[in-house]
Amino acid sequence: MNQNLTLAQNGSVHTDYESVLSSVNWCTPNLMGFSLCVNASASGGIVILQLNLQSPFGSYSKTFNINSNACFNWNLPIKLGPSIEICVSNLTTGPRVSFSLRVGLCLTLPLIGKKCATWSHDFVLPFMNESMLRSEHVSSEDLAALYVLLAHNAAADTPVCNCH
Repeated sequence: MNQNLTLAQNGSVHTDYESVLSSVNWCTPNLMGFSLCVNASASGGIVILQLNLQSPFGSYSKTFNINSNACFNWNLPIKLGPSIEICVSNLTTGPRVSFSLRVGLCLTLPLIGKKCATWSHDFVLPFMNESMLRSEHVSSEDLAALYVLLAHNAAADTPVCNCH
């Protein structure tokens, strides 16, 4: 389930997120046949970045789990020696998960040398109810569950009359 969790325990309140069902996808423009797509989601207090590099030599993917602002490199041992630098900044988890991502893609080209490009993207991961409200494809199971919840709440609000 995709929600902020609040736990009151021993006189203190702890807030965290359990998971974000919806993921957000973003792709860089093509650089000499190389492009990188990032799928961002969150689960159990961890942001999950799934990177997929499309290249003229095939497709490569890697998953990174992040719980704080960080920068790291992903080097691929293939022709043109692509390297990717990923930096996560401004990571916040409440009331919703958001962060800024900077991606640098570098290629080592014959006669030219190292060629790099950098892109940035701000991620805001939607809550389940936000994505459901925007979705054109809400499943019949979701609608049935919503109907049952609404009916239950309506029945709970109906006053009971003990008229004799």
